[in-house]
Amino acid sequence: MRVLVFIFMAMALSAPGMAAAGTPLERKVDAYLAPWLAERKFSGEVLIARGDRVLLEKAYGLGSVELRVPNTPQSKFQIASVSKPLTAAVILKLVERGQVDIGAPVSAYVPEYPAGRDITIEQLLTHTSGVPDINGLPVYEDLSLRRRTPADVVAAFKDAPLQFRPGSAYAYSNSNYALLALVIERVTGQPYGEVMQRELFAPLGMVDTGHRGEASAIIPNMAQGYVRSSAGALARAPWFDWSVKTGNGSLYSTGRDLHRFIRGYFGGRVIGARLLALATTPRPVPPRAAGFDWLSRDIGYGWMLDRNLGRRRVFHIGRSPGYSAALAYYPDDELTVVVLSNIYVDVTLPASEALAAMVLAPKAPPAPTSAPGSSGS
Repeated sequence: MRVLVFIFMAMALSAPGMAAAGTPLERKVDAYLAPWLAERKFSGEVLIARGDRVLLEKAYGLGSVELRVPNTPQSKFQIASVSKPLTAAVILKLVERGQVDIGAPVSAYVPEYPAGRDITIEQLLTHTSGVPDINGLPVYEDLSLRRRTPADVVAAFKDAPLQFRPGSAYAYSNSNYALLALVIERVTGQPYGEVMQRELFAPLGMVDTGHRGEASAIIPNMAQGYVRSSAGALARAPWFDWSVKTGNGSLYSTGRDLHRFIRGYFGGRVIGARLLALATTPRPVPPRAAGFDWLSRDIGYGWMLDRNLGRRRVFHIGRSPGYSAALAYYPDDELTVVVLSNIYVDVTLPASEALAAMVLAPKAPPAPTSAPGSSGS
């Protein structure tokens, strides 16, 4: 373990991401991230763009500590729950075509799920269904040890009681998006990953994005995920089969591809103006809420919605063992901020906010570099 720590410190400080900075923005970002790099709390990629113009795209740290391979802008990262707005985007494409009814009961598409008679597709999208989170059920650990289909995952929680009457409260649940992945498969008759590729990735030119549905698949340029001990030592993240997260956290991507997604999504190339407005209209979190600190945020279709720096923000974060991710868009400024990391520490959201401030409030004092512990989403 001490060898991993030494190698990471030496290579992180000499990797391409720490080369002599060029623009003032790049120097600010480098200075902000330097403490996290030194403490082995961050290793990954950042992208900042305004409209189609990329202001900064830069990689930091190591994609493989053991092989001493630095991250590059072409490195791919698991994006964990940032997969959810992409899954929601494809559901909305199917809604627009009339293949899915957003107000229909889930049982219309997944008849084997008994509680689906009382839950709508919209309630899955907004985490107001009451479906318990598969990640918190005792069966989850065993479920994650081999390849699973969305139908397998749904079968594992289909008899679990709802947490509350659908629509009466809010609780963030990965099970909602496992169900949506199964809806996609039932409506199209094709596997989730193939549908995502055809309906979203290929049309938007997202050439480095995909669904990790096969544990044995070799994915070029994939950054290895690491977990960090309280003492700062890095170890490879525990192995599990990413197919268990189909729909809610199974996608991998790059900063450039997520920028392409944002530009396509908000540029009308994914869904029309009516559905886009519905997807990004703030819905207040019901009085009863559970899961993360969502009471200060509104909810959309696959998105979290709030105000940051006095501006509207549409965003999502993700964390799964070995990785952390944040994708944020400020529609009034057409500002996209992507932060991806292959270390399982919760730094990507505060980093995203600090990077946005460097563009939108450049005269403000720099945000402190501090990070809480790691947790899953």
